[in-house]
Amino acid sequence: MLRLLLFFPIILLSQEIFMLPDEADTLMHTYNSDIKKAKKEVLILTPFIDEYILTRTLKKLSKKNVSIIIITKASPAQDNKVSYVSLFKNISVFTLPALKTVSLNGSFICIDDKRSYAISGVLSQKKLKEVYSFGIYKKGKCAYLFTTLLQRSKPY
Repeated sequence: MLRLLLFFPIILLSQEIFMLPDEADTLMHTYNSDIKKAKKEVLILTPFIDEYILTRTLKKLSKKNVSIIIITKASPAQDNKVSYVSLFKNISVFTLPALKTVSLNGSFICIDDKRSYAISGVLSQKKLKEVYSFGIYKKGKCAYLFTTLLQRSKPY
């Protein structure tokens, strides 16, 4: 119930809502094309990245001196592409220590502190097609959400 109350204002103020699994392709294409347009920074909070197109986009952005910060769950699995992208310059990866009461389930992307995506799942088109969830797109400031998370995170 608390989660619904926290997301309710975001849903009311959102510009677009993606219903998954039906619109998983549209959501992945939309936020990947927005990430390509980033000029300054991309902030990603996700338990898992398993999307080749996204990792390729992040790799290209890192060469253009766009700062990329990824916060993920502790000890990523071997097939998690976060380990791969952490090798490139301008990409910083942080892990959140396991919390007893809270688990990291959804994903949040903030692009240049102007555009944000909240997804109730991991960044994997295949996995988003398997579960019923949602994605929300919103314009406006979003980087402030990462301040507290970065303070509690550890470098990967």
